[in-house]
This record gives sequence, structure tokens and C-alpha cells, in this order.
Amino acid sequence: MPFTASGLYMKSHFSDRVAVRIGTDFGLSETSGHSPNGPLPQTQDYRSHYLTLSAEIEEYVDATGPVTIFLGLG
Repeated sequence: MPFTASGLYMKSHFSDRVAVRIGTDFGLSETSGHSPNGPLPQTQDYRSHYLTLSAEIEEYVDATGPVTIFLGLG
């Protein structure tokens, strides 16, 4: 699963270089359509939703600058 920045997350630092991040993503998708004219016309509706829970351990490569790079595992 790719890294995402949308959702609700909380992060707690244990030191300047190590943090734990937990959170959730959620979404809803709906589509509908009609079949081409034929002997049996049909209408199709699709609805999907997802909820993802995640946890990561983050280690910051350089915690001294205003912008930092981190490696995450989770």
C-alpha cells in the first residue's frame, strides 16, 4: 500500500529521531451506468467503501533541520 497523507493520524515522538504514527484512511466510491440498447436493458449501480488502519515506526535521517527526511516501517 502506498504512503498516504489523507485521513486521521496521530504521531508521538520518543526522541528527536524516532516516532510512532498511527491512523486511519477511509473513502466511498459510487458509480452507475446503463447497458447499451439491447433485448434486455440493464442498469448497474456499484458502491464501494474502505477503512484502513495503519501503524508506522519512523526514523528521521537528520532531525536538526527545518525539513527532515524519514524512513518508515509499518
